[in-house]
Amino acid sequence: MNPACALTTIPETWALCGETTVVRATDRCFSLNMISAVNPRGQMRFLTHTGTCTVAIFRDFSKHLLASSFSSQG
Repeated sequence: MNPACALTTIPETWALCGETTVVRATDRCFSLNMISAVNPRGQMRFLTHTGTCTVAIFRDFSKHLLASSFSSQG
């Protein structure tokens, strides 16, 4: 089990005098991946996705990257 995903105890910043308020919460872990590219003019293009970066995801990102580079040319 990932320690970062474990049940945690979060102290509040307020409580009755002499008491400590504690809220138990579950940290829901999730994974998010990003593919990015920066062109010579400093414009950044990126795609976020969950799961593994497959050939299909990279191909779609490349197609959008090429389409945006041709549409932004003057």
